[in-house]
Amino acid sequence: MLQSHQSPLHIGAVTFNAKDAPRLADYYQQIIGLELVDRHDGRISLGSGGEAYLHLNHSPRATPESPRSAGLFHTAFLLPSRAALGRWFAGVHGRGAEFSGASDHGVSEAFYLDDPEGNGIEVYADRPRDEWPRRDGGVNMTTERMDVEGVISAGAVAEAHRGFPPEARIGHVHLRVGDINAVRSFYVDQLGLQEMDRRPGGVFYSAGGYHHHIATNQWQSAGAPARSSGMTGLAEVEIRVSDKAVMAAFQARSKADADGLIRLKDPAGLAFAISSPSP
Repeated sequence: MLQSHQSPLHIGAVTFNAKDAPRLADYYQQIIGLELVDRHDGRISLGSGGEAYLHLNHSPRATPESPRSAGLFHTAFLLPSRAALGRWFAGVHGRGAEFSGASDHGVSEAFYLDDPEGNGIEVYADRPRDEWPRRDGGVNMTTERMDVEGVISAGAVAEAHRGFPPEARIGHVHLRVGDINAVRSFYVDQLGLQEMDRRPGGVFYSAGGYHHHIATNQWQSAGAPARSSGMTGLAEVEIRVSDKAVMAAFQARSKADADGLIRLKDPAGLAFAISSPSP
């Protein structure tokens, strides 16, 4: 099981409003390597191993969001190993993908891209938890140059392949907000997360000791008002709760919708749906 999912809760899925959902879906399939899981009523669902975790709502009338607005900084897709990351990179690089960065964060190694509608993408692999740098009871994440050749070599044990491995899932989401301190109580008190690391302009939150399931930053968005509906980009983040006691605490604080989901918004206007796995 992925380290991000060995926690009382984890990121289950992310939903975007897309100006051109079919075009965006083609990018995620042909370049990134996700598979089509479902297509229904203007909604395209992508993922791997038969599990859908990226939903695209076709929204041609949506207002293009500004990178300075509250919204998505990136969706981070977690692969099961460094070797899997190397194999994925070799395949994607061979298909002409344009990368915006590659970093060693101490806890993980990550490649960065942007999709055709400007949504940030991270594809990463975790290091073993006992190798994570620590500080003050949390983690001490860094941003150093990645050993790209080492990652490629780790993946050279098998042929590069087009898609994500079936075990791949969303490991975390990184969000833009107007004020990282104004939203902190939502993530700690309402979502029950622990602050794991803090950097100038950025905070990283986790459940169960993972390095982070959710991060917030104000690097481009300081002072941004609450996100309004009808914009392209992030529509909703699904948080899936596997611990019965944690789910009971959510249910005690908030009422579920008719579809069984508890829907919340942080002070930056970012939407979350709280769910539990099907019995």
